[in-house]
Parts: sequence; structure tokens; C-alpha cells
Amino acid sequence: MSNIKKIQKIKKQAREIIEAVLTPQTSISLGNVLVPRMKTRITLGYGVDAQGKQTIFKPLSKNYIELRKKFSSNLSKRTRPKKSNVTATGQMIDAMRAVPASGKIVIEISGRRSRELTGAVPSGDLANNATIARFVEKGGRPFFAATNAEKQFLIREIKFMILKKLRF
Repeated sequence: MSNIKKIQKIKKQAREIIEAVLTPQTSISLGNVLVPRMKTRITLGYGVDAQGKQTIFKPLSKNYIELRKKFSSNLSKRTRPKKSNVTATGQMIDAMRAVPASGKIVIEISGRRSRELTGAVPSGDLANNATIARFVEKGGRPFFAATNAEKQFLIREIKFMILKKLRF
């Protein structure tokens, strides 16, 4: 067999292995590992800059802390009124979840705000959590991305899965 044919055969096998490893089930499994890590980072007050580096959120203003105290009965168990965790109630962070996808890992922020929480849009409709996430990021608190360290973790896991598939 010529070298070109060997290389073509290896490329075909590699494609088949990658397709077999990066299934929707694998995607959601890896996402379900990533989401708690992201939630912990966010609740500790860290976001992600454009280069993928973990950055600290700017502190909450006194006025915003007072607003959060008004919602203390609706606050997520992950936060307190004085704690900087991106949103007024922490509800948006609780709404992060992994969704199945082929060949990639997808994390989304699902759901809508409940009536008693802030987040109504000018039309009077309730804003969905994804809309509020975009607003928060534009306001200088980028958080809804994986840090370089979180990406490296995923890369290691995928490499491990591919190597495991190659051995058997």
C-alpha cells in the first residue's frame, strides 16, 4: 500500500473516531461538567475577558446592593445581596444548562424572569434570561464563555476519549 493510501486511510479512521466520540450524548455530558464550573466561577465573582482570561467583576454599587436586598426572598441560593454574581437575583446563572449538539459543546441560558423579578423589557413583556445575559455582558460583566483553563480541561477530556477509542 502506498504512503498516500495509508494517510488517506488514517484520515478516514480519524474522522470516524471523532464522529463516534463527539456525539450529542458526549456533548451534553461534557457540558454538564462545564456548567457547574462556570456557575462556581461566576458566583465567586469572576468573568472572562476577550482573550479567555479569568477576570474579577467590578464591585456592586451601594444602590444596586440596596436593590438586591429588596429581592432577598427571590435570590438564588448561590448569592447574597452584597455578592457580585452578575444578575439581580442569580436566577440567570441557575438557568445555565448544557444542550445536546453534534461535534460541539453548547451551553445555554434558558427560561424567563418570573413576574416579581426585574428584567421587564419596554414592551412590558418579561425578558428571557438570554436577553438579560447579553445586556449584562454589554454592561461590562462578560461571563458567558469558557475561560482558557475551562477550554483546556475540555480539550484534555476529548483527547482522552479519542485515545480510549483508539485503544479498543
